[in-house]
Amino acid sequence: MEKDQETSMIDKDPDMIDFPNQLEWEELEAENRRRRRRLRWISLLLIPALFMLMVLAPAFSVIRTLVRIQAGWLTDDQAEELVRLVEANYLYPEAFDSPRVQQARDQLFGGHRIHRSGFEAYLHSVTQAAGDPYTTFVYDTFYTRTWSRRAAMTEEIRAQRMSDREVLITLPAFTPGSGSRVEELLGEHPESDILYIDLRGNPGGSLEELMQVASLIFPAGTEIVRLAGRTRREVWQTGNQPLDHVRSITVFVDEYTASSAEILALSLLLHNRGQVVGHATAGKNVGQLEQNQADQRMSLSLVSFRWQVLGEDPAHLQTYLERYKDINLNRTVDFVSIARQL
Repeated sequence: MEKDQETSMIDKDPDMIDFPNQLEWEELEAENRRRRRRLRWISLLLIPALFMLMVLAPAFSVIRTLVRIQAGWLTDDQAEELVRLVEANYLYPEAFDSPRVQQARDQLFGGHRIHRSGFEAYLHSVTQAAGDPYTTFVYDTFYTRTWSRRAAMTEEIRAQRMSDREVLITLPAFTPGSGSRVEELLGEHPESDILYIDLRGNPGGSLEELMQVASLIFPAGTEIVRLAGRTRREVWQTGNQPLDHVRSITVFVDEYTASSAEILALSLLLHNRGQVVGHATAGKNVGQLEQNQADQRMSLSLVSFRWQVLGEDPAHLQTYLERYKDINLNRTVDFVSIARQL
């Protein structure tokens, strides 16, 4: 009985089974042939793709690495010129007496070829011996990133009207073109005789750009800064007549305000040209000599001088800013509120 219930399709009446007719069989066979052809084409495409992924891609990576390494070599003359520049201008010559520096120098010139990373290692030994955090050497990818960032910071300079008479200029750094940009923005607000310059986070930058900004707000011939190094002693003065519509100036600073930005703030105080609002700045009273070789995609920024404004350094600015140490200055409106009371 149980066996009779396990009847398969074959045991049934053939007239009751729905077999495909001849036309349907031909269509099914044609569809199978089309599927097989598609699979063959996919296989033909996948094989070279897998080959490129497994063989050619690593090969291209190796080639790119080799090209990058090849581009990083220095000629003997280039290396010697860089080392001479460092040894002649570095602000801390006692660093060259360090055995570690002398060893790094010997290693730099001890091989058949000199790579930029070798010069970087030599320079690192020098800055370590001097305790100098500001000297830098960038090349290749880091060079591109550094200069791209500087260009971007110029684009970030902007003006904001705070009232009918007040305008706020945000100046994130003294990068190439920043002086012209500030002049352009001030020219767009001739009715604003009260100027706020936001130097918070400004790490400094080009002295040339600093002087262009200073010339907009100081009388011609005003001494802005004096530089003193092993190979340079310079006095920088404004050369143009300032904008005549700017009557009152206040700059905003914080702990990241440094170098050229501190020079501008201190100059305003000591020449009684404006006010400074904020907390203690970075206190960076040294500057760098810039050796930029764009065609080689490398740049050396070497600490080579100290600066003073009318005989004062950032310590004077820090003392002045002590008056704000207990005041909450987190927002721009906090700075503007204090400036309006001065």
